Amino acid sequence: MIVTIRAFGQVAEITQKTTWEESRANTLKELKIILQQEYPALSEIPLVFSMNHQICAEDILLKPMAEIGIMPPFSGG
Repeated sequence: MIVTIRAFGQVAEITQKTTWEESRANTLKELKIILQQEYPALSEIPLVFSMNHQICAEDILLKPMAEIGIMPPFSGG
């Protein structure tokens, strides 16, 4: 299944990409493992995931054509 990944902040800096498609994962956890293997520096920062603009846990199943956001932790003020 193909999902669109959008990277923000430090994640975009590490991957050198802001948007791309991925088809090798079925869950966010699998996606995280794949990305950490391709970009080892991602293993050194905590990651926050969203699917279709909603923050979600890593054990969630990916949905076809979903938009996955990957960002470092953030805080508002």
